[in-house]
Amino acid sequence: MKVLVVNNHGISVNRLIRIIEKSNAVTEVQLVDEEAVHPDQATEFDRIILSSGAGMPIYHPQAIKLIHRAATSKPILGLGFGALLIGHAFGANLQQYKLPVLGQTRKIIVHNSKNRLLKGLPREIEMTCYQALTLSPALSPNLIAHAKDVHGTPMLICHKKFDICGLLFDPCSGTSPLGMRMLSNWLEA
Repeated sequence: MKVLVVNNHGISVNRLIRIIEKSNAVTEVQLVDEEAVHPDQATEFDRIILSSGAGMPIYHPQAIKLIHRAATSKPILGLGFGALLIGHAFGANLQQYKLPVLGQTRKIIVHNSKNRLLKGLPREIEMTCYQALTLSPALSPNLIAHAKDVHGTPMLICHKKFDICGLLFDPCSGTSPLGMRMLSNWLEA
């Protein structure tokens, strides 16, 4: 399987690449900077990962175009900022976290254990958040939250029709041990 990783310049992108390369299901991984990605590149890969990073989704038009181009035909996974890009692409509103969360672990409650990312995970998990923004709990009609934090903030969103999910935390963080299992579940499904 060929995986395109869109680099949004997050702190854990190198760790993400190493995790992907260890997967038996992956034959090739290509890292492309968000500014240089072209929507037509979606056709060259089997799956797409939008890495963590910083900024406002509105200032990342190439990534939004790539999401729209690939939505109907490719599995897409957004991590941290990548999940914000997915939310923005499908009409969700952004909001600031009510409490500071940068580098802090959050308890996450699973609402749909049938989601392939969550296979074999407990109902409550802890993950580390690095972004200052999140998605409004009132998601767009296209999206559903499969996991939320204890304050009701979406932490795992999925598109209702397409094979697209976003994790609003960093599964590659060393303080998020179950995150690597989530990535493996997604890559090997």
